[in-house]
Amino acid sequence: MKTTRSRDREKTAGRIVEAARALIVQSGFSQLGVNQIALAAGVDKVLIYRYFGGFEGLLQTIAESEDFFPTQVALHPLESSAGRSLIDTVTAMASQYLEELSRRPLTLQLYRWELVEENPLITAFRASRRRYEEACVRTFEGSDPGRSRLGAGLFELVTCGILHRRLTEGQSLLDEDDAFLATIRYLVDTMAPPGSISPEPQALAGDEWEEEDPNSLPTNLL
Repeated sequence: MKTTRSRDREKTAGRIVEAARALIVQSGFSQLGVNQIALAAGVDKVLIYRYFGGFEGLLQTIAESEDFFPTQVALHPLESSAGRSLIDTVTAMASQYLEELSRRPLTLQLYRWELVEENPLITAFRASRRRYEEACVRTFEGSDPGRSRLGAGLFELVTCGILHRRLTEGQSLLDEDDAFLATIRYLVDTMAPPGSISPEPQALAGDEWEEEDPNSLPTNLL
């Protein structure tokens, strides 16, 4: 049975973790340290050293409790891909993935900081992303290894491209209208080698899909 002291410790430690997490989401790692976190949590900074061993130990605790990426089932259950073309599958997965990431502000902030920051939280984020990417490849596994690699590659290219462009420019990850799905589909279709997916693009969700002018792009692209 937990004593009052242990319950108070857990409550205080949780408040410290949430304060640190909120500060990272708000402004990244710029000037982030023990003093700033203690002030935000309303605690003495000594407690951060006592409970977590210091700043890096606190970041490690956050890393161990965070779900950086959605599960494959949440994105696109394998059974739902039956009868779908590869372009439809990639488009659906990419749009669902970006929607899921829009609900993970810490993940989006770590995407911004991973090239310029080294700490336990960034390290855990990178490892989680590698595992996620490997799971993406397995999602597309089938009788044709070439098409499986193509599907996984298209998914990575489209999602990474949109993430990089929108995050670096401070834009919202998702658009408010249905044109965003058309943009993703356009990118998947145009990035695929000719004839590698299907002779002609297929309609998605009942919409008419006309042959694209190679010199034109959707106005809201990326």
